[in-house]
Amino acid sequence: MINNNDIKQLREELLKNLEQNNFFKAFELYCNIFDNLENKKYTDSIEQKNFIRFLLKVMRKAEVLCDDNIYNKLNSTLQIEDIKTQNILLNEHEIYNKNIELKSKPQSLQVTLTTLCNANCRMCGNKRMPKWEVSDFGVENIVSLLPYVQEVTWMGGEVFTHNKFNYLVEKSSFYETEQSIITNGTFYKDDIVKILTNNNVRTTVSLHSLNKSTYEYIMRIDALYNVYKFLDNLNKYRTKYFCLSLNFVVMKSNYKELINLIDFVKKYNIIEVILLPLQEEVMEFYNTENIFFGDNIDFDIIKNIRNITEDLSKEFKKLGVRFINNLPVFEYQKESDDIISKENDKKELIPVSTLNHNNENPKEKYKVCQYPWTKLFIENNGNIMISASCRSVIKEPMGHIDKDSLISVWNNEKIKSIRYKIVTDHCSEYCQKILD
Repeated sequence: MINNNDIKQLREELLKNLEQNNFFKAFELYCNIFDNLENKKYTDSIEQKNFIRFLLKVMRKAEVLCDDNIYNKLNSTLQIEDIKTQNILLNEHEIYNKNIELKSKPQSLQVTLTTLCNANCRMCGNKRMPKWEVSDFGVENIVSLLPYVQEVTWMGGEVFTHNKFNYLVEKSSFYETEQSIITNGTFYKDDIVKILTNNNVRTTVSLHSLNKSTYEYIMRIDALYNVYKFLDNLNKYRTKYFCLSLNFVVMKSNYKELINLIDFVKKYNIIEVILLPLQEEVMEFYNTENIFFGDNIDFDIIKNIRNITEDLSKEFKKLGVRFINNLPVFEYQKESDDIISKENDKKELIPVSTLNHNNENPKEKYKVCQYPWTKLFIENNGNIMISASCRSVIKEPMGHIDKDSLISVWNNEKIKSIRYKIVTDHCSEYCQKILD
């Protein structure tokens, strides 16, 4: 029997392996701890519960399936009644068993609360949508799943314009649900900022220029100072583990500002930067500002951006900032002497993040989409879909947030038929574009 000092050392080694995403080593250490505890009683049930959740998160990231051995071990050692942890564990095991009808509930919710927004961004498709927001019925519908889901993302429009936003954040916090928001960062008052920091809501600010005139051109509001005030207040009240991210959509008007993100990140303690290409939502603006796609693809600018983002990657690594570069580049991006020409067709464009993953893990691409087992997404008209990633291939909604129970939708015939097609290798009409 190992002693308490040994247990402490095993805990430290377990945490180290979890941080390094080494699932099997962490799982082995976890089993070692519990197999050697007297009377199988764990001294800190909350820590034990968090270990299991962390293990499951690392397991998913490592693309390890929850087989019978893993499920039985973790389930038998869970010493407290915890609906969320039990649901996540069961859900992973049902994925392994390829169940069509699920006893578990989803792990993830992505919710568009409203199309209302105080900005008028030129590239935002929400402005073409009818004004809509989640009803009181829809709010309680969402709350019904909060005891089960591991994470929820709140989106708009602008999330702060919904009068039940604070209520939903506090309910989610009560149920220990991890929360994220995407905001334009123009609502900077202390009470708004504190609802985020007090509940540790992962906050992503969509900011597409650090230059006042360019910002106003893109956003069509004079509010850049408000964004800076919002970031100042977040840093005033945030805790050590508060996550602040930046979304930056790259276009002709702002790509030269990319290099300025280094100082901006330092100033506001941003820990994650995400670069995105402009999408075809508002065609007039897209045709003017697009760099990467179609007939107005600009190879000279792409080459310039490639050089800038390589510098960003190096600097962000030094700062410990996570850099997610979703800008399309050419597959031979590292062969800097190659001349980019239109003969090297647009089909060779691939997001940098995907390219890096495939280079590092050439045999670890996703083979089966698991979204219909793990996610639900509420669109900007209230339609219940599986995921934002699936909208272009699964067009028929599973239901509507203001009319249909999320719990009943989770096992209705529409979503079960999609799961069935996937497990019987007939998912190409739904998922092949995503899987490829």
